[in-house]
Amino acid sequence: MDPFLDDPGARFLVLESACGEHSLWPSYVDVPRGWRVALPATWRSEAIAYITAKRADRLLAGELGAAV
Repeated sequence: MDPFLDDPGARFLVLESACGEHSLWPSYVDVPRGWRVALPATWRSEAIAYITAKRADRLLAGELGAAV
């Protein structure tokens, strides 16, 4: 069973590493060492939207930093 695809009612966490990387993670699986919960259990679509927004923020910050 693939926890990312097989259960349409599954809830997910968004994890964040110390480097600021984000990961979609099944809510029933223990959080791996070195990661923290950035977004508590939510629906897959909301978790992906959160990760997408964070990625856009980081890209924009990188562009602004390069312009200075």
